[in-house]
Amino acid sequence: MHKLTLTNHNTRKSFSITIAAGRETKESVAMVAEPPPAAEEHEEDQTRRDLEQKINENRATPSDLRELLSICRHTRDRGCVARVEKLIK
Repeated sequence: MHKLTLTNHNTRKSFSITIAAGRETKESVAMVAEPPPAAEEHEEDQTRRDLEQKINENRATPSDLRELLSICRHTRDRGCVARVEKLIK
């Protein structure tokens, strides 16, 4: 058995559900991912700027390009993805 405590931040209410393997419960739960903390976003932005500077100075390694491509995909920046993919090829 597992006990799960859920909090609804909109209503500031918490409730607990006990989950047992192989059993159904009358409660249903929808889980929503929260945005990453601001510090994490700031760190990613700084890393992107550093990598783009290395590319502009022709000092970027293949690993740098792959890391920047990952960041561009994570931020859904299609222009950035296209530019980096072109550099990788």
